[in-house]
Amino acid sequence: MKKPLPTISTPASRSAASLRPMSYRLLLDRKIEQQLKRDAGLSHAQYEILSRLAAAPSGQLRMSELAEVIIVSRSGLTYQITQLEKAGLVPTSGHS
Repeated sequence: MKKPLPTISTPASRSAASLRPMSYRLLLDRKIEQQLKRDAGLSHAQYEILSRLAAAPSGQLRMSELAEVIIVSRSGLTYQITQLEKAGLVPTSGHS
């Protein structure tokens, strides 16, 4: 039976190992974003907004409720909603 090779455990190697999952997460997020853009013309944030609205009992949520679950800034959320309104994917809010 072969003896396993020793591993080197230094602060730098532990740090690099802890960054690997984040790299995979960023790569996965990028791939999801690309596929959504290609297949549906949506950003990941827009898809998340539409999913949350579809799951809401009335099909509506207050902006503050959406802001709690969508990871974008308040201005970013307003921008995404405006883009969805322009695309006819959500009804206009009626505010000017």
